[in-house]
Amino acid sequence: RQYKIIAVSLICLMLVMTAGYAAFSANIVLKAQGTIIDNTTFKGLTKDVVTTGDGLYLDPIENNRYVYRGNKPNNYINFNGDVWRILAIESDGTAKIMKQENIGQIPYDNPYDRSDSTYCVISSSGSYGQNIDSRYGCNAWTFENGSFINGSISGTLSKEASLNVYLNNDYYNGLDVVSQNQIQTHNFYYGAINNLTLSTLITQEKSKVWKGNIALINYSDYQKASLKVNCDLSVNCLNDNYIYNDIIGINHTCWTMNALLNNSLTLYDLYMGKSNHSFPRNNYYVYPVLFLKADLIVTGSGSQTNPFEVRIRK
Repeated sequence: RQYKIIAVSLICLMLVMTAGYAAFSANIVLKAQGTIIDNTTFKGLTKDVVTTGDGLYLDPIENNRYVYRGNKPNNYINFNGDVWRILAIESDGTAKIMKQENIGQIPYDNPYDRSDSTYCVISSSGSYGQNIDSRYGCNAWTFENGSFINGSISGTLSKEASLNVYLNNDYYNGLDVVSQNQIQTHNFYYGAINNLTLSTLITQEKSKVWKGNIALINYSDYQKASLKVNCDLSVNCLNDNYIYNDIIGINHTCWTMNALLNNSLTLYDLYMGKSNHSFPRNNYYVYPVLFLKADLIVTGSGSQTNPFEVRIRK
């Protein structure tokens, strides 16, 4: 009888230990993968806002907006069979995402592409996109009705930048139908920039608005991704910045959306973790950026091993 009691006690103890070990292991996995999200929207992710370290932060400048910051935040998301990163959760509930892998080296604007004799002249007279020489391409993401103005220079344009055309035609049409239906046509900001202060720079970016499906990163997106205090155009923003350390890297130069203010020949790119500006004809790496609809259902933890998955609400 004593043997039976001891045997039963040992079995119970083993069961308790096994259950405890399983719970402990599950806890380790959860901590490694991050908080598991089940059937929420992008807005639902904002309940996990942090104030230190890697993670989702309240945007320091723009109200009711949230941005991922740090070296390796849990902002991985599967889209169209590829891994992307969530840059921000917008005030309208959409998610701004950037492709983890580039789609190749592509000019921002092909030389000779905007008209029979196109180039961007630094002159207030004549046409912004038509004149003597067309070797450089044009730094305007899109055309505008009537006069196109970049600070002190102006003129006319009749076509989109060639990269704009490619992303919103060939690249967009190459996405599967499910993914196309998950994209929210959205405002992108392509205003020319030169200011060192983040708040003023954002105002400059927002001075020009283009509504479409796919575009590029803004320079301010890159700045906000860093944990560095006072990250601006005058300093490297690579410290504690997943866009540099985990996406672009030291060997890649990539395009942003924003031209150099008061200049029709160059626009900003990211080179070795800092701002640079180059001719639109250059072959630099392209990382598409788009917005996902606010009513999509989100599951997963956003970690590299368990990225967010999205589906349309039934």
